[in-house]
Amino acid sequence: MGWISYHRPAGQTDAQHFRAKFDTGTRFVETATERGAFFAAVEYPWLPGERWAFIALIERRPALWALRS
Repeated sequence: MGWISYHRPAGQTDAQHFRAKFDTGTRFVETATERGAFFAAVEYPWLPGERWAFIALIERRPALWALRS
């Protein structure tokens, strides 16, 4: 487990963002964001019916460049 920080486009939902990161044909069966965490039930196309959980802790902060004005 670790932390990573990067820019994410405004207006993009958590589900849209993480779907784009899983560009392997995986399917998000169900998603939810609750109290600083994103949850997804994920299914691989080559293992239909077998699902696993993806959980990401998230924290949103204003962009640093926006604070330098």
